[in-house]
Amino acid sequence: AENPGRQFRISTSTAGKFSEAARKMPVWFETGGMELEPKAATGAKTGNAKAGDGWSTGIWVPKRNNGPVLVTLYVFQQWAAFDISVSLPNRDVVDFQVPKQDPGVLRIPIEIPKPKKGGFYTVKITCAKDSMGDFAMGLNAVVVEKR
Repeated sequence: AENPGRQFRISTSTAGKFSEAARKMPVWFETGGMELEPKAATGAKTGNAKAGDGWSTGIWVPKRNNGPVLVTLYVFQQWAAFDISVSLPNRDVVDFQVPKQDPGVLRIPIEIPKPKKGGFYTVKITCAKDSMGDFAMGLNAVVVEKR
């Protein structure tokens, strides 16, 4: 896959009030059929997070883009399920949930098969309602690739 880093514009912001703690663990990022160097995970939201807390990532697709776009979220989770919503330029929203899994970093690929040229997409990942008690979650990376 081509590296579209100079074409796509991405911005990420937090949603909710929660504490932040650094976590030291290796994270390997797979992109374009390649595995990148391990990085330290540094943005885990812990303890005081509540359902609905998380991150929102805005992605602008350039007008010259042709073909599908793959957005991959790398998310640390420990005893947390995630709600994910993708807002499309025509105001439709696609929702799905990622269930609780063993502690670690999840790779969550989201393909936009026919992105609107010049369109703006929002990918929101938040803690699901069934994640109660002492849990942790962290957004480690967002990778955007042309398919």
